[in-house]
Amino acid sequence: MPTPPPLTRAHVRLLGLAQAAPTPPPDAESALSAVVVEPHARRALIRQLYLTGRAQWGVTFGERIGETLHVHHAAPHGPRWAEPPPQPYAYDTRYLLGYVDALVAEHGGRIDWQGVWRVAPDSRSPDLREVLAWVGAAAGQGLCDDRSPLLTAGWLEGSLSVRAYHLQDDEPLELPVLVLR
Repeated sequence: MPTPPPLTRAHVRLLGLAQAAPTPPPDAESALSAVVVEPHARRALIRQLYLTGRAQWGVTFGERIGETLHVHHAAPHGPRWAEPPPQPYAYDTRYLLGYVDALVAEHGGRIDWQGVWRVAPDSRSPDLREVLAWVGAAAGQGLCDDRSPLLTAGWLEGSLSVRAYHLQDDEPLELPVLVLR
């Protein structure tokens, strides 16, 4: 009988299996120094920018290569038809478990839950005060730390603006972001 694949960070979090946390790969122990938003994630974030009227947020999936996080997917927190809208960082566990299972199958287990993303209700690029509040709220729920950044997306002068923040020594730190087309 083949050995089952190891649990992903996403499965551990969504199933509440903190005691069975997977061993991170060696390069995940070093601090992040940059974020690359891959084309599929870029398109997903742009789709969210057209859903104005309420704040949007979700989960990023990707992989660490050295000190760089490559974000391959930006998933919504749950089905778009959820009413009433959930509070920020409240997610639909069943929806995300299905999403994770599909991504693990598609990518052979290479990618995992890497952080969260957020978009303002009016889709504009948020100011620093808002971002710091978002980082604090995400960190308070264990969703943003030194290895798991918060990405923000918004329109800035008609162009997509994506910024990434993580915590270093419990202080929010902006990371350089490269958005690929």
